[in-house]
Amino acid sequence: MMNRELGKKQPFRSILALLTAVLLMVLGTGAADAYGAESNVSRYTGLTYKHSSAFANAIIVDGVDVSYVQKTSVNWKKAKADGVDFAIIRVGARGYGQAGKLIVDDYYRQNIQAAKDAGLMVGVYFFSQALDPLEAYAEAAYTLELIEGIELDLPIYMDYEFSGGSAGRLTNAQLSRIRMTENAEKFCETIEAAGYEAGFYANKNFLNNTVDGRAIGRKWPVWLASYDTFTEYAGDYHMWQYSSSGNIDGYSGRIDVNFMYLNEAPAPSGAMSLTNATATVMGPASYTYNYGSIHEPAVYVSLYGSSLTEGIDYKKFYLKNSNAGTAYVLLKGMGNYTDYKLVPY
Repeated sequence: MMNRELGKKQPFRSILALLTAVLLMVLGTGAADAYGAESNVSRYTGLTYKHSSAFANAIIVDGVDVSYVQKTSVNWKKAKADGVDFAIIRVGARGYGQAGKLIVDDYYRQNIQAAKDAGLMVGVYFFSQALDPLEAYAEAAYTLELIEGIELDLPIYMDYEFSGGSAGRLTNAQLSRIRMTENAEKFCETIEAAGYEAGFYANKNFLNNTVDGRAIGRKWPVWLASYDTFTEYAGDYHMWQYSSSGNIDGYSGRIDVNFMYLNEAPAPSGAMSLTNATATVMGPASYTYNYGSIHEPAVYVSLYGSSLTEGIDYKKFYLKNSNAGTAYVLLKGMGNYTDYKLVPY
């Protein structure tokens, strides 16, 4: 992704972050700090990150996002073995020029398929430069055309940001906050109307000042970009892009890295919610960890006494299963079934 307009770091906050990191070295990773938020060390940057206390009961999952920059050079199987559990892949963009041509990302199909084959959850994003709701609708429609026939596991995100430098069609337009919010809503509404889950990506300054990030976050999942060891963004978000300098197995360059927050016990949205299902891991309750080994036990799933079928009623993913510690089977509803269920092992 391009310029995030993240703003300058405040000296006081930098010192506080350093003191927090020193404290966590004493307490150990996973300890709660004085603000009630959990902290952990990213294996992809080596830094300690503090999470909002809103995610105190969440499972934190690691992922990356890629575009034409990476081409097809990511070895997704190695990435999965290194703990990468999801990927957000760019499918297209609108150009920065005045014409605003819609363009396709040449490698998105290969990356989507390879990531899915490696067992990752996959979502996509479109880089927007929409100046009005009609252009936002056109971008969403183009995205839907590009992903036709592709099954996604995560939302379709509108990536809304200004181009790098001091120029560009969106930068030059100097749209109002109301109009920018209308554009974002139109994109997401169009995606939702087609039966897909919509999401919105922006940096914290953009969410606070350029669009009404709080209003958007009440309707759709927000993917927040904030390149620091903690974020002060106060609106709702479910994913945090915390660095563009990640280092993962399977890719030789720098890559965007993200945290996703999954509620360990989400509230059911209806009677057919997988949250209400009974799920049992078959076989041993625990495994001896060997570096590089990935355990994927079978799971028996039932709801109200009736067994459910994988591929029809739910799809299955294995999360955090490439390292020692607790791993999870994620069961995501399909067909008549909604929501998700996390099963530890």
